[in-house]
Amino acid sequence: MPTTKEAIERFKWLENQHVAVAIWREDDVLELAMEEGIRCSRKRAREIIDEIDHKQDAMMSISWGTIRVYLKEYGWGGQEIRTMKSIITQIKVSTNCVNFTHC
Repeated sequence: MPTTKEAIERFKWLENQHVAVAIWREDDVLELAMEEGIRCSRKRAREIIDEIDHKQDAMMSISWGTIRVYLKEYGWGGQEIRTMKSIITQIKVSTNCVNFTHC
């Protein structure tokens, strides 16, 4: 996941075009971890953001549900992500999504 400075540099070529961008930060992971009662270090939050960025599904996007699933699977203790299929299933369940195209 790029830093804010790196992301701005990447978008310079767009100049004055309108874009839709969702920004998720390590602080979002840490805040949700605190709300959920999950111990999470800043280093682990960065790893989660990097993992989400690397494995995101454009059809599903990134949501609080996505972060919640990664926190529970990849939170304190170093458990690795099982599979994308299990993550997607958990996201669908946690967001009451039954149809991929309407999540």
